[in-house]
Amino acid sequence: MEPLKILIVDDSLTIRAMLEEILAREAHFEICGMASSGDEALAMANRSLPDVILLDLGLPGINGIEFLDAVHDHWHKMHVIVVSSSAVKNSPRCREAFDHGAEACFNKARIVQASSELTALIEEVAKERFRRGNHKGDAVTLPSRAPATTESPAQK
Repeated sequence: MEPLKILIVDDSLTIRAMLEEILAREAHFEICGMASSGDEALAMANRSLPDVILLDLGLPGINGIEFLDAVHDHWHKMHVIVVSSSAVKNSPRCREAFDHGAEACFNKARIVQASSELTALIEEVAKERFRRGNHKGDAVTLPSRAPATTESPAQK
């Protein structure tokens, strides 16, 4: 199985390092780049063609919402998970991100405590198969129109 190529986009060096550390533990994840601005991320995404992008919303240059608009109709499908301090459970910022093409939101404040939930979410987003039962806490917000799952009704 080919590793999932992941691009980390956050203006905080500390957050990029934390995400890198968490993702490096997963043998089937490959970090294909790390960007500190929206402009840098867009150029990097066009070069590295990641499978999944972990995106902060508050970025210098083009912000996270503008970035989502820029990659939304890209010829290479890039799944985007917003990882932001404004991505608290069911927030208006999450709804806005979903309206612009994000597939899930993860509360940045929960990175350490919910790191295994984040790695599960990355896999689910890449496969376009969400398991809502994996995300009952306050770290993840999924859109109400999340793709269908392979779960039986009993698993939900």
